[in-house]
Amino acid sequence: MQHKNLLKAVIATAASVAFVTSFAAHADDKVIKVGTISGPDADLAGRAKDREA
Repeated sequence: MQHKNLLKAVIATAASVAFVTSFAAHADDKVIKVGTISGPDADLAGRAKDREA
């Protein structure tokens, strides 16, 4: 009988932790830029950026 109660308590605790942490794990709408442009392409990218502005 004690094993069933212990198992229920462990499952309830795990479910509670999963429920609480699910609110913290949400996607951000921010754009992340990875990498850099170097060499001749950097100059072209800079000119294109200036035209957009």
